[in-house]
Amino acid sequence: CMDCTRELGEDSAEVPGITTRHNLIETEKLPLFLFVSDLTNIAPTAIKKIPQQFLYIVEIAETKYILHGKVYSTEPSGVHFYTVSKISFNSTTFLANLDNLSDNNLQVLDIKETNFRNYLENPVNTD
Repeated sequence: CMDCTRELGEDSAEVPGITTRHNLIETEKLPLFLFVSDLTNIAPTAIKKIPQQFLYIVEIAETKYILHGKVYSTEPSGVHFYTVSKISFNSTTFLANLDNLSDNNLQVLDIKETNFRNYLENPVNTD
């Protein structure tokens, strides 16, 4: 979110010479959508971490955000990833899985919007 970043790339006070990143959201100018990073989601088997649960609905200063998808990396380099996302097409919304190395085949996971929350909130095994 370009307009909402106040500090980016400041030297760390704790460790001189190490750069840290801070993304602070300005509540008076909230973005239309957010990208949220979960570092446990990057090749969790390679770095021995378990993907975390995300909130389906997040409210910041009276602005409501709904989780529409997640991207999972299965390789530390990022060469192989897949997404579980809500897709709207021809007045229909469905939840699908798209793997970047499977000839771009789209796998529909569910067509009931009431079930989307469970798929999107909970961690998915990337093995």
